[in-house]
Amino acid sequence: MARRSARKRKSLFVDEQAVRRARKVFGVTTDAEVVRLSVARVSEMDWDSTKRRDFQNDALIGLTARRHGATVVTADRRDFELLAQGLQVAIFPA
Repeated sequence: MARRSARKRKSLFVDEQAVRRARKVFGVTTDAEVVRLSVARVSEMDWDSTKRRDFQNDALIGLTARRHGATVVTADRRDFELLAQGLQVAIFPA
């Protein structure tokens, strides 16, 4: 009989600076409002769950590049151009 794998708890790391910037952009005062509005914005994009997950991964890549002062080299030009405006990160289309 196959053994069931145990569920693992996933960790969530929050970039406090990003949350502070989002508060200013959205004009709200609490973290909960930032999360609610962020989720609402993503939901408005009418993407399927795979596209949404891919875009979130692209956002993490963009945020990492910005933190290190790096340029993102990508063939996924459309998504990264959208991110470049919001994240203020440099992209180089390959």
